[in-house]
Amino acid sequence: MGYGYWSQIVKQIHPLVETRIKVGKSLKSGHRTLFPVAKVTVLWTELAVKAVVMVPLAIIVVEKRDEYLINLGEEQMTIKALMKMEPALRASIDGEMGIHRIKVT
Repeated sequence: MGYGYWSQIVKQIHPLVETRIKVGKSLKSGHRTLFPVAKVTVLWTELAVKAVVMVPLAIIVVEKRDEYLINLGEEQMTIKALMKMEPALRASIDGEMGIHRIKVT
């Protein structure tokens, strides 16, 4: 049994943890659009996903000219802090709202 064999065994046993901030499907209510935001942690090995934990963080509320955040957890966040943690959130929200941003340099 060589190193490659044991390397494969360790990969199967040693779990990997990946945590991401995800935006759920939007919900429209009158002139507001609501976006649920959750922290998703996945525990997996090379062979399979072992566990998934989802923790609701906030709801982003988008109105015609305003965006604000309703915190759902103990940690108080701002919308800017949330966008900084996960830059893809801006693209998700803009995409749902039909907004296309052009980067000017």
